[in-house]
Amino acid sequence: MARSLTFKYTVTVVSDSGNKYAIDGNTQQYVVLFPGCTYEFNQDDSSNATHPLRFSETSDGTHNSGSEYTTGVTTSGTPGSATAFTKIEVTSDTPYQLYYYCTNHSGMGNTIDCVGVSDNKDRGCHFGGEDSSPAYTNSVEYWQISSLGNALDFGDLDNLLANGGAASSPTRAVYGGGLAPGNKNNIEYIEIPTTGNALDFGDLVAAGHNLQAFSNGHGGL
Repeated sequence: MARSLTFKYTVTVVSDSGNKYAIDGNTQQYVVLFPGCTYEFNQDDSSNATHPLRFSETSDGTHNSGSEYTTGVTTSGTPGSATAFTKIEVTSDTPYQLYYYCTNHSGMGNTIDCVGVSDNKDRGCHFGGEDSSPAYTNSVEYWQISSLGNALDFGDLDNLLANGGAASSPTRAVYGGGLAPGNKNNIEYIEIPTTGNALDFGDLVAAGHNLQAFSNGHGGL
C-alpha cells in the first residue's frame, strides 16, 4: 500500500578523510525514519557518481559481511544523473535499525533508526554501580517501562564502573566515565531493543565520575 507521506533527502558526497555521504549537507548524518512514511534519498548531484546508496542491517553493509536490505526499497537512475534516487517505505515490519552505505566503497554511511517499529524500545536501563564496601560492578540491567516487575539482566559493561553518566536515543544508550576506583574516560553503548554486552564507543576528553548527561536523540552532552 502506498504511503501518504513522502520525505526527500538530498545526498551529496564530500571528501572528509575519504569520501563520505552528506545528507542535506550534514556529513554522515544520523537519520531517523518513522513508520507510515516513504523516504527518498535523492542522488542526482554529480558528486554521487559511482556511489550508489543502499541499506543494510549490518554497519557498512556488504563491506562488513552484511547483505543489502531490499524490503520496501526501490531505486531509479544512475547516481550522479538526473532522477537518481534510492527510496524506502518504512512500515511496522522494518528493522528498528538500518545503515546506509555505498555499494562500491566502504566507510561512507552511518546509522538509520526506524523509531516506533520495535516494542523492545520501551525499556529503561541501569549501568554499573557500587555497594558500601565499595565494590564496583559491570552489570547492565533493564526493565519494561510499560509494565511492573523486577529488573532483568541485559549484559555487562566492559569495565567495573560506578557514577558515570548516561544518555540515549530511542534505540541506543551511551554510558561515559565512572569510578573504578579511579576516574575513567571510557564511553560504552548498548542497543536498547536487543540484549548483550556493552560495546566500545570511544573516549571522553577528560576522565571523570559523577557526570551529568543529556541527549536530544541525535547528540549527547
